Amino acid sequence: MEILTTILSRMIPKRSPRLKRVALIVEASRAYSRGLIRGVARFQCEHQKWLLDYTTRGLDDPLPGWLSRWHGDGILARLNSRKMAKAVARRGVPVIDLRRAFSDLGLPSIGPDGSEIARIAYEHLRERGFTNFGFFGPPEGVHHELDQRAVSFLRYVREAGFVCDMFQSRSFRGGAGDSAPGPGTPKQILPFDGLMLELRRASA
Repeated sequence: MEILTTILSRMIPKRSPRLKRVALIVEASRAYSRGLIRGVARFQCEHQKWLLDYTTRGLDDPLPGWLSRWHGDGILARLNSRKMAKAVARRGVPVIDLRRAFSDLGLPSIGPDGSEIARIAYEHLRERGFTNFGFFGPPEGVHHELDQRAVSFLRYVREAGFVCDMFQSRSFRGGAGDSAPGPGTPKQILPFDGLMLELRRASA
C-alpha cells in the first residue's frame, strides 16, 4: 500500500503555489530607477513568484488611478511625498519604500548607503589631487538619504583637514506627487519582456 501511495503521489502533479500580486510604483525617467525596475523584473524572471502591476511614470507623476481599486499582496514604491505614502499604505498590504526620502514613515526601506557613497566620492576626488571641496544638494530636511550623504561627505573632508563649501538647491522637488491619482490601467508583466520594452521606450 505504501508503494502504491508513493507511486500515485509522484504521478499526481503538485499544485503550484499562488503567485503573489505586487504593485511596482517606480518611475522609469531616471537611470537609477530603471535599474531598480530591471532588478525586480530579473527577480521575477528567475523565480516566477510574482504578478507585477506596473504603469510607466515619472517621479512627480500622481499615483496611477488603478491603485485605488487594486487588490494585491504587496507594494514596491519610490515614495515621493507623505501624501503618496499614506495613499499607498491605505491599500492595507506590506509596502517597501525604495526612495528613503523620509525617515519617519514607519516602513521598511531599501536604498543606497549615503555614508558609503560620500566616502567613495571623497576618496575619488582626493586620489585625483583635489583639495577644495563642495557639496550641492537639497535644503536640509527635504530628503533624508541625501541629508545623510551631505553630513558624511562633510565629515570625511573635515577629518582630512580640508574645508567643504555647502550649496543648496532652491528648486529641489522633494515633496512633489501630491496631486490626484492619474488614469490608466496596470500593465501585468509576466515576467520580463513587457517591462524591458517600456524601459527601452523611456530611455529612447
